[in-house]
Order: sequence, then structure tokens, then C-alpha cells
Amino acid sequence: MIEWLLVAAVFYLAAIVMMQLHYSGPLQTLAWKLGHSTLGAFIGYWLDRMAFRDRITPDSPPLVMIRRALIMAASMYTLATGL
Repeated sequence: MIEWLLVAAVFYLAAIVMMQLHYSGPLQTLAWKLGHSTLGAFIGYWLDRMAFRDRITPDSPPLVMIRRALIMAASMYTLATGL
């Protein structure tokens, strides 16, 4: 999951560079929001791991996989919408 954190950092860096270049168009907003979404995925994953203390493998029960997906989606939605 460290990859998601690095991708978020790249998106935030791109938005900051665009801001420094005085470009305040839709690409800057898109990069900023994509940074929020990918950071939300990272946080959602670790929220689930800390709350339930289990690893998910391909042999895990489907409800456990759905639980993690819902927690990650809720975290991504919250950060992306700014709640």
C-alpha cells in the first residue's frame, strides 16, 4: 500500500507545481482531488487493518473483502468530497 501513498504525493506535488507556475485551471484541481482520493485509499486500508487485525488473501471470505472495499470507498469518498 505504500505505492498509494507515493502516488498521492506525486499528485499533490503536481498540483503544487501548477500553483507555483500560476496555473489555476482544471488540471490543478484534478491533481489535487486525485491526491485526496489516493490518500483516502491508503488511509481506508490502514483503518480496516487496525480495526479488524486481519490480512486479506485470495482465499478470504467474500464478506471480509467487501468489508475492506466499503471502508476504503468511504474513506476515499470522504476525502474526495472534503467532508
